Amino acid sequence: MRAANHRFQRAAAAGDLDAALAADDEFHDVMLARAGNAALTRAAHEQSDVLRRLELAQFGFDGGTASGERHRRFADACAARDLPLVRDLTAQVRSSLADHLSKGTA
Repeated sequence: MRAANHRFQRAAAAGDLDAALAADDEFHDVMLARAGNAALTRAAHEQSDVLRRLELAQFGFDGGTASGERHRRFADACAARDLPLVRDLTAQVRSSLADHLSKGTA
């Protein structure tokens, strides 16, 4: 997860949207694989078009900076096995994406 996030942050900082999105996909694929939940993985992949639009809207606001920081905090929380923090960070992401939807920015 950390390696994918480093690639994400470098690509975002360079303005390489394609590489940033590929690294973001890799980050999330690692997370899904570690979860070991086939239904969750299937659901995430089935919603990939909607998720991609939300990601593009979110990256457009901060160049991926906030996403990279959330990725880092999430990877650190997973490594520390800090489930309450993982849940909080996941809730923050959902809230952020919901904000973009409600403002019509996605």
